[in-house]
Amino acid sequence: MWEIGAEDRVVGVSQYATYLDGADSRVTVSGAGGVSTEKVIELKPDLVLVPNSTHGRNADRVAKIREQGIPVFVFGTGTSLEFVAQKTERIGRLSGECSAGRERADEMRTSIADIEAALEDEPTPVGLNFFFGFTSGSNTFIGSIMQAGGLENGAAEEGISGFAPINDETVVKMNPTWIVKPSGASVPDTAAYDSTTAVQEGQIVSVNSNYLQQPAPRAVLAVEAIVEQVHPDAYREYTTGVDPDASNSRSSSSDSNDRDHSDDDDDSDRDRSPRTDRTRGTPATPATPATPAANTVAPVTDLGNETQVRTTGNATVNRSETRSNEMVRVQATDVAANETISVAVTADGVRNQTQRSGWGIERVNMSFSTEANTTLGLAQPAETEVERTLEESISNGSEDASSVIGYLNVSHTAGNDQISGGELVIRVDERTLGDRSPASVTVYRYHGGAWAPLETTYLGDGRFAARTPGFSTFAIASVSATTSQPSGSTTATTTATAQSQSPETTAMPLTTTVDTPGFGYTVGLVALTLCAALVIRRPE
Repeated sequence: MWEIGAEDRVVGVSQYATYLDGADSRVTVSGAGGVSTEKVIELKPDLVLVPNSTHGRNADRVAKIREQGIPVFVFGTGTSLEFVAQKTERIGRLSGECSAGRERADEMRTSIADIEAALEDEPTPVGLNFFFGFTSGSNTFIGSIMQAGGLENGAAEEGISGFAPINDETVVKMNPTWIVKPSGASVPDTAAYDSTTAVQEGQIVSVNSNYLQQPAPRAVLAVEAIVEQVHPDAYREYTTGVDPDASNSRSSSSDSNDRDHSDDDDDSDRDRSPRTDRTRGTPATPATPATPAANTVAPVTDLGNETQVRTTGNATVNRSETRSNEMVRVQATDVAANETISVAVTADGVRNQTQRSGWGIERVNMSFSTEANTTLGLAQPAETEVERTLEESISNGSEDASSVIGYLNVSHTAGNDQISGGELVIRVDERTLGDRSPASVTVYRYHGGAWAPLETTYLGDGRFAARTPGFSTFAIASVSATTSQPSGSTTATTTATAQSQSPETTAMPLTTTVDTPGFGYTVGLVALTLCAALVIRRPE
């Protein structure tokens, strides 16, 4: 609605629209616990526009809104820049702004065509989109952004489709010349990434996340940011209409004299202000905020003892006094619903752990369903204090103690109903596994007096990720296929690699990243289509 100059018709927005000019004067219809059906209904809107991801998480609430006779339109998953243009036209038709919708979509198409013309004789280096342990493969609008910016989508060439995790082996094989990331994210400090041409040559493009990760016409600004760094001559031709090689002007359907060059001094995160001739209802310039919004990433807080913490929201996190055997304890206050607290161990810390114990914890992500205050403590006890050890719980007694690699205690003071889930990422030394296959490693959680296996994914290079519905005591074990599962447990799903495709719905991890290996695999998925749900009203 902002893009087509109809923001004055909007009466309600989601909490993800805070960067738009004037959004703070609208009613916020979502927040803790998701969409508020009461607030939406009270506004008596003529139409509610819902991103596919919001519908996926709140289908029952959207249904309640429809039951009140309020028209609701749910968008599909953004798969390309053309999809974005068509979506813009559709919003114009739905809101009665047909001409404005077509005009804005055509402006977007014209910009892309101008960029493609400028790139016609340019090489196409391999690019990797990286965000919090994930990448954008084929059939994604971010992959389309990269291609429009003159990069080959390396993830798509490696057979990755949709938004999916990427492991170190694939990164090494791909050897991207450029890495494209959203502002706030960081490239992992690992041997795999350090070996790439992109890192060695310092060819990292950091693009404002509001442009790179939203399927809206402002995605053109993400394309421009990529072209400016990867193909500077083509960018000069695109912005001036002058071919640097031929020194002659090319005709363009966009008047080059109208281009706004006021963003030439962008900071290192490429937080670009939209060009005034290309964006109606210009969004507020989203410079790096002092206090991150719901989907931004807070700075890393060094906790000492080779650990760091980050959040995906506005929670205040501080180091707390550790208890017996704890390596770190964090105090988190004012945690919001759908926020994640991520505690990570530095690369040196993980290395020291594996040398000392044969395994180490890289990261713990704890996600919240409601507002909360909590502590979060990590400990690697030599022995577990639960009533029945994992060894004792194997029903046929065939499991020997040497197959239990180690135990991890994750303590917290939040209510179990306040936590929506989480994830552990661990590293096991190959000497600890011996001749046992990585596929034999499973993470177990002790809860309700029994051990249950968790979905455990092998990420490569001795690293494993396990999703968990809650936090307590965990055991890492190498369990053979013939060994019985602990009594009362459910079957765990273990995969060989981390390249499985994410669900069809457009999604991104709610977790955050620090400069440690693979920091960012997801527990629960949230919208990558960060566009806000809108509640609009026709003019009187």
